[in-house]
Amino acid sequence: MSTGKAKLRGATLLELIICCGLLGLLLSSLAVLVVYGSGYLQFAETQVDVQGEMLRALRHLASDVGETAASTVSVSPNAISFASPRRADGVTFSDSNGQTIWASFLRYSLVDKEGVSCLVRQARALPTPSSSVPLPAGFEPTAGDWNGLPQSVFGHNIVELECYRADLHPDFLTMTPAEQARFRHQLRSRLTSRVSHYRKVHVLRVSSSTFMRQ
Repeated sequence: MSTGKAKLRGATLLELIICCGLLGLLLSSLAVLVVYGSGYLQFAETQVDVQGEMLRALRHLASDVGETAASTVSVSPNAISFASPRRADGVTFSDSNGQTIWASFLRYSLVDKEGVSCLVRQARALPTPSSSVPLPAGFEPTAGDWNGLPQSVFGHNIVELECYRADLHPDFLTMTPAEQARFRHQLRSRLTSRVSHYRKVHVLRVSSSTFMRQ
């Protein structure tokens, strides 16, 4: 005789195995998303930090270049040097007529520091500060002249420093006279860095243009 009540039964072993397998697949997928997401977030933070440091370094370079005379600029692979009215301590001077007193040569270059390529700034005092614009030929800014001088680090993991005067670029020849007058004393600079993410190397670049004194 039936009592009218439904019979209850538990899950079979096969059903439990299937449920556990599906749950495991779901959790594995979520774990992959979490790991990838955290890795991408870390990469994004690193990218922002590197680009921020590169921009700050370019601002320092642009500030110094803006005080130099175009005739004193000397560019070599991953290095640039130029005359500056600033002493090593950063102080600038002018004579009684307000004319600039050139006090030093500055050099920005890439230097290996414990396996890390860094952008450094060095200052070398002129033998005699003068209001006459010093030419590179009169104070050869070769690598040997800078050995042993203090280095201020402005950027890490910088793999390339590119600088060139706009009037030395091939496009300058195709410009109108008015455009040439504008760009004749412009220095263009670019820093390049590389950031790795999941075995892929991402290239980061920042650029700036600065007008020098005539």
